[in-house]
Amino acid sequence: MKRLMLLLSVLIFGSFLYAADKVQLETLLPDVYLITGANYDNLNGNKACSLHCGHVHWLMRASSELKSSSGKNYGPKNVDDWSFKTAWVEGNKNSGKGEYLTFIFPRTTFFARDLKPLNWDGFSVVNGDMRDKNAWNNNGRVKTFRVYLNGQPLFEAYLEDEMAIQTFSFAQSVMLNPDDVIEAEIVDVYPGAKFKDTAVSEFMLLGAHKD
Repeated sequence: MKRLMLLLSVLIFGSFLYAADKVQLETLLPDVYLITGANYDNLNGNKACSLHCGHVHWLMRASSELKSSSGKNYGPKNVDDWSFKTAWVEGNKNSGKGEYLTFIFPRTTFFARDLKPLNWDGFSVVNGDMRDKNAWNNNGRVKTFRVYLNGQPLFEAYLEDEMAIQTFSFAQSVMLNPDDVIEAEIVDVYPGAKFKDTAVSEFMLLGAHKD
């Protein structure tokens, strides 16, 4: 088995809304940059566009999810709804390590593109339950995601424990083809103050446009 190269932990200071400091990380991909503390309108130029801009839609799955309660749903589609008020919460009785999100790209979704490949340029994560500060602090947050393409590990994404958008931008696009599958596995977590559940509010795939 290929050994995964561990990324260097980095601490980035900046404004929650507008700072976008870029730090190059060691990775299995040629180059990956971590951008933190930005909003969706201030992320790496056109690479901030959602893959939805490529007229391709995907199926969302998760290895588990917390049972709905009081009318609230905690399923995987919550990470792709552009809302900080919803979240995927894994359903593992422990901390959530080993649970994962799956993005499936069926062949039929590429028909509008004449089955042409689509460039995937990175992803943005909004970590934890972002409804408010208490919800974020009480529930666990992801510390490390291991990202796979078609079962092969690409790299490990190390997340800061902060209420901010964190974007991992690929210097070289990864081309997606019909029937490809992306997985993001929880490897490590920041424990919640009250609950063992680990939450992710947004996990947005970026790309679609080229310079």
